[in-house]
Amino acid sequence: MRQAFFKALSELKGISKGASEADIKAVEVALGFGLPAIYRTLALVCDGFLLENGLSFYPLCDLVERNETNETQTYCDGFILIGDNSGSKGILIERSKDDPSVFASDLGDLDIDGFTLIAPALSELIINKFDDNYLRSKGVIP
Repeated sequence: MRQAFFKALSELKGISKGASEADIKAVEVALGFGLPAIYRTLALVCDGFLLENGLSFYPLCDLVERNETNETQTYCDGFILIGDNSGSKGILIERSKDDPSVFASDLGDLDIDGFTLIAPALSELIINKFDDNYLRSKGVIP
């Protein structure tokens, strides 16, 4: 699976250079908790991206601010806002799992009851290269 994960990332357009371990640790300290293992791996390979379909994963330098601004820990404690659809939908992951489930939610209402499951595991979403048809079927992109 690890090989498929890195192969899928290498084939995506719009990804940026990876972060350093020091960058990741600084974000973890600022957030007050550790990041899930697969998300840490993703950040080491590419520190954020904006795909042609509008899906964006925030670079680490924006992660703390986006979570503070959207009051993620107040409205959906246990989740991390890691990106958006270049519109009104946020992309969130569970912070307690090594390979967390991925959800979408309206950024104006981060109530867990309104979350839509995008993928049961972040690695699965990456391996499937953030497929447009799949993301469209989940209402993440138009």
